[in-house]
Amino acid sequence: MPVAALVAVAAGVIPVLPGFLHAATTEGGVIADPDFWDQLYRYGVFVAFGLSALTYVGLMRLQELQQPAAAAEG
Repeated sequence: MPVAALVAVAAGVIPVLPGFLHAATTEGGVIADPDFWDQLYRYGVFVAFGLSALTYVGLMRLQELQQPAAAAEG
């Protein structure tokens, strides 16, 4: 299911985007008083990987649960 992989990547990247945009538009890229989104971006590699992995595993398990039902119908 290639759609699951794309959804998983989006689920990992979208939460990090606000912090990235804030850092990209700040002169020098260093934010003096980081908020939640900036902190999330600071740990973006771990956040994106974790969210993507959880989303992908969840979608694959959901697909696995639906396949036996589809096979029984056919």
